[in-house]
Amino acid sequence: MKPKADSSHYRTKLSERVLYGIYGVGLSIFFVVISMFLQQYYVTNMAVPPAMIAIVFLIGKIWDAINDPLFGVIVDKAPLKGGKYLPWMRIATFLLPFTVILLFFVPASFSAIAKSAYLLVAYILFDAACTMTEVPYFAITTAMTDLPKERSLVISISKFIGTSLAVVVLFIPAMYGSIGWKPTMAIFAFLAMATMLPGCFAIKERFNSSQGESPSMTSILKYIKGNKYLQIFFLSAIFYGITNTPGGVGNFLAIYMLGGDAMIVPLILVSFVPGLLAIVIVQSLLGKFDKVHIKLVTLAVTGLTSAIMYFTGYENMPLMLILSAIRGFSAGAHTMLFFLFAPDCAEYGAYSSGIHAEGATFAIQSFASKMISAIAGSVGLLLLGWFGFKEGLGVVQSDSAKHGIWILYTIFPVIGIIIQAFILKFFYKLRDKDVAVMGKANTGEITRAEAEALLGGKER
Repeated sequence: MKPKADSSHYRTKLSERVLYGIYGVGLSIFFVVISMFLQQYYVTNMAVPPAMIAIVFLIGKIWDAINDPLFGVIVDKAPLKGGKYLPWMRIATFLLPFTVILLFFVPASFSAIAKSAYLLVAYILFDAACTMTEVPYFAITTAMTDLPKERSLVISISKFIGTSLAVVVLFIPAMYGSIGWKPTMAIFAFLAMATMLPGCFAIKERFNSSQGESPSMTSILKYIKGNKYLQIFFLSAIFYGITNTPGGVGNFLAIYMLGGDAMIVPLILVSFVPGLLAIVIVQSLLGKFDKVHIKLVTLAVTGLTSAIMYFTGYENMPLMLILSAIRGFSAGAHTMLFFLFAPDCAEYGAYSSGIHAEGATFAIQSFASKMISAIAGSVGLLLLGWFGFKEGLGVVQSDSAKHGIWILYTIFPVIGIIIQAFILKFFYKLRDKDVAVMGKANTGEITRAEAEALLGGKER
C-alpha cells in the first residue's frame, strides 16, 4: 500500500538523500574520466588518430540506440527481488568500475587499428554498464518520493554532492604524470565504487509502480510514442549536445595552447567552482520560477559568453579565465537542470497514458546524456582532424590546429544552444505547476476530474 501523500512532509530522510548524492559521486568521477581523459589518453599517449576514435564513438552510439531503450523496458518489466531499481544499482556498482579500468588497459604494443578495435569493445561494455547504472539511479527518484519538489531537492543534492566531492579528479593529471595512466585509473575506479556502495543499501523505494502488473512491451512503446514532451525535451538536448565540444577539447587547449598538462587542472577548476555554486542557486530558484524559463536564461548566458570568449581570444589569460568562470556557472546550471526534466516527463507520461514506465523515461535520459557526450566527442575529434591536429606525445600543433581547438572550445557550441533554446521556447509547454497537479492525480491524492479542473483544460 502506498504512503499517503502529504505535501507538508518529506518522504525521504536526510541521510538517505545524502547517500543518494554520494552514490552520484561515483557516477561523476566516471563521467569526468571518460569525457575529459579518455580522448586525451588514446590520441596523445596511445597515438591513435582522432578520426579513428571518432568512428569508434559513433559505432558505440549505434549500439546505444538499441541498448538504452531496451534496458528501460527490462527495468519496467523485470520482476527482481528487492525492488524495481535497487537490484540493478547494486549489480552495476561492481560492473562499471571494471569496464572503466578495461578502457585504459589497452596494450601499448598494439597498432592504431588494434587499439581502436580494443577501444570499441571496451567502450560498448562500458556503455552497457553505464546504462545499467544511470537508468535505475535517476528513475529511483520517482520511487523514493511522489512529491515533485522533493524529487527536485533529491536531484539537486545529488548534483551538488556528486560534483563537489568529484573534485578528486583534479589529482588525475598529477597522478598519471608520476605513476602512470593504468594505476591512476584503477585507483579512481575503486574509489568511485566505494562511494556508490552505501547508497545501494540506504535508498528506499516507496512509490513503486512495479507493485501492480508490469506494462506490456506494446504499452511501453505506446507510452514513449505518446509522451511528446519526453521526445521534445531530449531531442532538444541532443541537438545541444552535438555541438557541445568544450569538454572534449579542453585538455588539448591546456596542453598545446596554455602551457602544458599543468594547465589542465586550473582550466577545469575555473569552470568547476562556479558550476558548483550554480547548483545551489538554481535549487533556490526552483519553485519561484519555472524551470523552463531558468533553462532558457542559462542557455542565453552560455551562448553569449562563448561568443565573447571566441572574439577576445586566449592570449589575454585573465579575461579568458573570467569568461570561462561565467560560462562555467551558466553551463553548470544548465547541466543540473537537464536531470530535472525526466521526472516531469515521467509524470506527464503516466497522467496522459495511464502507464507507469519510468524505466523507459530514464532510459531515454541516459541515451540522450551519453549521446551528448559521445557525439560531441566524435564531432570534435573529426573536426580536430580536419583542422590538422596531429596525434602522439611531443607533437607541435600547427596554427590551423590550434585555431580549430579554439573554435571548438568557444563559438561552435553556440549553434546547438540556439537550436535547443528555439525548441524549448516554442514547443515544450509542460510547466511545473501542471506537473504538480499530474503527480497528485497519478498517486490518487486527487481525482482525474479534479486534476482536469486544476489544469483548466489546457492543451498539453
